[in-house]
Amino acid sequence: MRLELPPERRLPNPEWMVERILTERSATAGAPPAARTWWLSGLVAAAVLITAAVIGWAALVPTGRPQVGAAPETAAATAGPSRLGSPTAGPSEVSPAPTSAATGPEKPATVPPTTLVPVPTRAASTATEPKSSAAGPETSAASPTPSPAETSTEERSAEPPLTTTVPIGVRVQAPYLDLTASGTMTGGDVYAILVETCVRSLPPNASSELPLSRTSWTLSTSAGTVTTDAPITDPITLPSAYPGEGRYGIGDCATGWIPFAVTPDTAVLAISYRDSLGANVKWNPNT
Repeated sequence: MRLELPPERRLPNPEWMVERILTERSATAGAPPAARTWWLSGLVAAAVLITAAVIGWAALVPTGRPQVGAAPETAAATAGPSRLGSPTAGPSEVSPAPTSAATGPEKPATVPPTTLVPVPTRAASTATEPKSSAAGPETSAASPTPSPAETSTEERSAEPPLTTTVPIGVRVQAPYLDLTASGTMTGGDVYAILVETCVRSLPPNASSELPLSRTSWTLSTSAGTVTTDAPITDPITLPSAYPGEGRYGIGDCATGWIPFAVTPDTAVLAISYRDSLGANVKWNPNT
């Protein structure tokens, strides 16, 4: 068998070969080895795994803040049966119990029956208040008092009594009446006075008219009081006579002369008018 050698080739310059070998050696020495590259990759992967483990552990640890979608049992444990059973619990503390019970199937078994205790207490206090308010109308019914409007009406209609002395000819506003003694006349044993009585208003107990009588007029003399009933022995003629008695409405007047039995030697000191409505008026005929 005949062996054939490869064709002869020309080798490069030995100096160039040495320079090439040195260059390639320095480039190979600067590159990191394969084992070092794998070690760095392992450290990075371990750091990623540790970080993921820490995040997962923090997510699993429970916190004090309420979580969305928490089970109803958590709210029941927070409320506590002791607060719901307390008789002094306000409505804001008791009312959440039925709401939380309706949201979870296990809540009715954990809520004690004492949650209804505050309800009768509030109902009893509400029923007690109408009793005290009802006592007010019973007391006022037993001893009725007039309203301010009724009292003011009575005060306006009930005029105060009047006692006064004025000169003759002066018009006096007495309770419900306007009174005037305006003149006198004498002759024989007669002393006559000209008077006028007008109804201005009605008292509360009057219907529509007031009774007026000449007997309300008298004379005060030096011999004493003279009334219209004293007999006259020597009468005189008078222009008009004051009515003996009659009933008069608001705006009506009784006017005329009233004779009295007075002798010429008796001095007349005053003309008087007095009635049951509170009028006591005197006119001085000597002024």
